[in-house]
Amino acid sequence: MALTELKVGTKSLSGNTEWSLTADAAFSATANTTTGCYQAFVDLSDMTSGDLLNLKIYEKCRSSNSQLTIYSSYLSGSQAEPLWVSPSLILMNGWDVTANSQQGGTILINWSLRQIA
Repeated sequence: MALTELKVGTKSLSGNTEWSLTADAAFSATANTTTGCYQAFVDLSDMTSGDLLNLKIYEKCRSSNSQLTIYSSYLSGSQAEPLWVSPSLILMNGWDVTANSQQGGTILINWSLRQIA
């Protein structure tokens, strides 16, 4: 099986807008159907006191279903361990990984979505 970096990017997050790391655009429930085992890596070095960030992973149970949250992580303030890594998840029916700055100033994040397929 090949290990690839499916998507990389950088984004300044602010104003409680959910951002799709998968599409590198504002989240709109656009479903990625590229099958694989995925892990998200997000650099949170820019977070400071008062910041609140929500990272989510969505997936569909079946391709005909709606996207639902399958993993969510809330992070606040400066991070002692600033590289956040999601669990490895088998995704296929309509998934997305998002970030949302819900409080505080602008947060600059760098990310990498890695795939085994």
